[in-house]
Amino acid sequence: MRRRKEVFSSLNIVPYLDVMLVLLVIFMATTPIVQTGVNVNLPTGKAEGLHAQQPIILTIDSKGQRFLQTGNEEAVAVSDMQAIQQWFTSRDIKKERAIHLHADRSLSWQRVLTVLVQVNQMGWSKIALSTQAGTDDSE
Repeated sequence: MRRRKEVFSSLNIVPYLDVMLVLLVIFMATTPIVQTGVNVNLPTGKAEGLHAQQPIILTIDSKGQRFLQTGNEEAVAVSDMQAIQQWFTSRDIKKERAIHLHADRSLSWQRVLTVLVQVNQMGWSKIALSTQAGTDDSE
């Protein structure tokens, strides 16, 4: 007569914990590196940061191209004010929300001012100019 083998019913979770801890460390190390928006060289300045749950970011890169995004979503290139208006309308963005303007420091002030005026004429009056934290405002 053959004896049946007993079922091995314990589960060793130590290897799973090791993998989870490694993944946690990887996520903790890469999260501060992740940046929202298009990479632009912002001017330096002294100002208190704005805190919005999901900011609307309008970026103008060094070539003058415009990009829009909300929060951490992928930036969308917009060519003109009509495209910006359509972007706002498609996401049902209310005119009371603030827009964070990220403009490359190499742009002329006239190009930045033109975008500011156009967005204001569309009905958005809360526009914040973004800067990098710096100690010297003379640059």
